[in-house]
Amino acid sequence: MAYNAGVKQSFTGSAAGILYTDRRDFYLTPNTVAELYKTVSPFTSVLGRFGTKRTYDPDFKLFEHRAGWMDMKCYVAQATAALTEGTPITTVRLDNGAGALTGYFSTETEAEGTMLDIWDSTCTTHKATGYVSIITKGSTYHTVSFYPIWLADSGTTELADNDVAFIQSNAREEGGKATHAWDSPMEVVWNSSAIMKTSLEITGTLLAMSQLRGGSNELARLRDLKAKEHKIKQAKALYFSRRYGGTSTAPGDTTADNFLGPNSRRVRSMQGIIPVIEDYNSASNVHNITMASYTWDDLVDDIVTFFEYSNDKMVKWLFCGDAVMAFFSKIGSSGFIDGGTMQLNLNMNATETKLGINVNSLETGMGTIRLVRDQLFSKGFYDSVGSHRPYTGWGVLADPENINKVIFRPDKYQTGLADNAYGGELLLEQYFSDWGVGVTLAETHHLLKFA
Repeated sequence: MAYNAGVKQSFTGSAAGILYTDRRDFYLTPNTVAELYKTVSPFTSVLGRFGTKRTYDPDFKLFEHRAGWMDMKCYVAQATAALTEGTPITTVRLDNGAGALTGYFSTETEAEGTMLDIWDSTCTTHKATGYVSIITKGSTYHTVSFYPIWLADSGTTELADNDVAFIQSNAREEGGKATHAWDSPMEVVWNSSAIMKTSLEITGTLLAMSQLRGGSNELARLRDLKAKEHKIKQAKALYFSRRYGGTSTAPGDTTADNFLGPNSRRVRSMQGIIPVIEDYNSASNVHNITMASYTWDDLVDDIVTFFEYSNDKMVKWLFCGDAVMAFFSKIGSSGFIDGGTMQLNLNMNATETKLGINVNSLETGMGTIRLVRDQLFSKGFYDSVGSHRPYTGWGVLADPENINKVIFRPDKYQTGLADNAYGGELLLEQYFSDWGVGVTLAETHHLLKFA
């Protein structure tokens, strides 16, 4: 029995016209299919476990409101004359950096009565603590009266341009008026659900032969093969896809957040977790790690950053390729784990085995990292000519409480899509999905690049 593009034929290519009978046993194990790539997409499986939300708009808000108290600071906008404890100076200028007045310090009422803790621009030299009140509100800075309460050298101190003034607290005068509410600008970052389709063609002959006695179910095999292809495309989108026009554009803007397809209809693309980490985090959330010199001590230092914004269960998940999994498993004086000095706790419990994947646990002092092998980082992008794999060594450290699957329309398998022009001799079927990834707080996720 020969194969041609996945379609089973009832005659051999070299002896056309000579038919085999259906009494021949062509398969040793007709119900078993050997696969090189069994775990297709652990990220999509685990993402559903992290949480699923329903949206009734294909463009949905990706980030929630950021509280202003997370970044309570301003900057000195000019050098000042020498300060003396107890003697106010009325010509100190404060802004939010780069001549801006956004965020917590954007209104003058926020500065009135504020206690400032002032450090130099590198935050290594503590200069002064003092009380401020607004004298003049400007378009790019506030001119304030600064009353020094404490100076670092117990004498005179000069403030320099770009000194960092952390908002410590406030101290209001007796009998003073009630202050006005500070403004709370919303940072709107959008994402979109993406329509993904994976189709397969089935001839009438294949459909009739799919239950041929003595052979495996070819139709089921093709459907399973296309299902895996669909999941791989979903997983690649969840990791790497980018939303056209950026994530800050307003939904429905045909010139900004979507584009037109070949039939002049709107196309939406989602923003994956890796672009979210790269675009909305500081450089500290993207880690470039050299395997040859990376030690357990280095990991312990990085763990502090990994779990800076943690969750209630103190658990994060690292989806990584073969190179990273192998790196964490090396034992010996030249390996990551120095034999005899440390034990790596690897375990798998019943909850994870239900997902059909192996989950290893790396226990640290700050929390637990669940390591999941995802071969998309090893084999998902492969140039066979040059034997290049661009994402080798990459890994996504995800916070399960701040990432979820956002469904606009549920997944479905659609059949009977061909028109009657084929007379029933060609059937079209497809896997269909229309959803995206939701990220509550970008700061809780990290991108690791091992090399």
